[in-house]
Amino acid sequence: MPKKAILIVMMVALSLFSVGCGRNPKLTGKVFYSDDNSPVTQGTVIFLSNDYTGRGEIGKNGSYSVYSEKDGTGIPPGTYKVYLDGTDKASVSGGGVKLEPLVDRKYTKPDTSGLTITVSKSQVYDLPVERPQ
Repeated sequence: MPKKAILIVMMVALSLFSVGCGRNPKLTGKVFYSDDNSPVTQGTVIFLSNDYTGRGEIGKNGSYSVYSEKDGTGIPPGTYKVYLDGTDKASVSGGGVKLEPLVDRKYTKPDTSGLTITVSKSQVYDLPVERPQ
């Protein structure tokens, strides 16, 4: 076998090996209102455990992908409290800035959101939330 072919085979094998090793599960999903399934269009989804924090920005269509803060690849298996941040819409009113919440305030704290997930593999985790009260 020529040296070039051996080198290519070794590079492919190495890349396949590195993809399968050391990767944490990736979480994706959508944040949407439970009353009509319309998307929450801004903010951050945060997955919090005693040892780890992962976060993902919410897109205009409500979708998100969570990556670890340490290495950007996913988050380690475990149980996480899930909450939202940055879900206030800013508007200018009467010479000042007014913040209007897009979701019920209970979803903005890990201890009150009521959202938890146990991560063991890459998965889709949709988050139905309530509108502000």
